Amino acid sequence: MKKIISCLILCAMLLSVFPISAFAGGETDNSNEVSMTTLYNPDAETHTLDLSGYTAGTHEFIISSNEEMVYFNKLITNGKGKMNFDGFTVRLKADIDLSGRTLEKNSRFVGTFDGEGHTISGLTMNDGRGLFGYAVGNISNFTLSGASITNSSGNTGAIVGDSNDSAFKGRDLTISNVHVINSTISGTSQVGGIMGATNDSSATDDNTVIIKNCSFNGVVTGTGSRVAGIVGYGVNTTQLTIS
Repeated sequence: MKKIISCLILCAMLLSVFPISAFAGGETDNSNEVSMTTLYNPDAETHTLDLSGYTAGTHEFIISSNEEMVYFNKLITNGKGKMNFDGFTVRLKADIDLSGRTLEKNSRFVGTFDGEGHTISGLTMNDGRGLFGYAVGNISNFTLSGASITNSSGNTGAIVGDSNDSAFKGRDLTISNVHVINSTISGTSQVGGIMGATNDSSATDDNTVIIKNCSFNGVVTGTGSRVAGIVGYGVNTTQLTIS
């Protein structure tokens, strides 16, 4: 009995010096998650994105509030880091209500955006291309609900306007498990419920677009041509897959 007690005391002493770095079932180490608030200073005059202190594949960027979704949109807007989150993942950690918020319309996203099953609601854009104006990379796993997007020009979609940008040559886009419900999308030509146009007319883009397990419920309208429920214009159809 004394030997057992001695062993237990020794174990307790060792644990106090060398704590166990394990987690209970279902818990994860969140030390590498970076809040979008950390990247964006609302009081700053400029908002150029700087990820030089972070490591791709290690750090992930988190959106947990409506304000952080607005910050994210500002950080990926034209002129504020075109290749922005290239190699990194941005994750939604909560449902987002954008009612009464203003998103900048010419956002360009490069990277992985994982909605983790959450819902983005209340998006209203006047003269905007879509939730992401231009995008390449991977966009997945969320619902866009009650969106109203109106564009006075072409290439308009609820999720992505198009994947044609001078910086995006040779970069692919996959949109998967994204569902748009009760939404209205309108523009001139090349208007789609998920995406407006896939790329430009040059096959040298080598820009592949894959849209899988996505759906649209609502109204898509255009004053010109090439208007459809999923993709308005698959410019190079050999480089577009819808499944």
